[in-house]
Amino acid sequence: MHSPIHDLNLRKRAKLLTDPYPHPKLGVKLLDKMVLGVGVAGPVVTLPQIFKIMQTRSAAGIAIETWGLFAVFDLVWIAYGYVHKATPILITYILWLIVNSAVVLTALHYS
Repeated sequence: MHSPIHDLNLRKRAKLLTDPYPHPKLGVKLLDKMVLGVGVAGPVVTLPQIFKIMQTRSAAGIAIETWGLFAVFDLVWIAYGYVHKATPILITYILWLIVNSAVVLTALHYS
């Protein structure tokens, strides 16, 4: 079984010359825009975690190792998005890398 992202890239490569962007079908066009929106919104909703650490000056309850691993995994996704020229993946995971790294650095500073 393939992951959804893998299937998207297979579809993208198979229809490279015949699948215009933006897609003529309204549903696909809306989905493309929604993916970018969610890709930006996801990291933004993590900002309150950073602000809470700064406000309380405490990293109690924050698993620094987990957030650090998230940042490492983001690097793999960024490489994948770069190799496959998948702009939504690149944008999303660059933002996640910034936010996850900020959580780690802020937590280390206040721990």
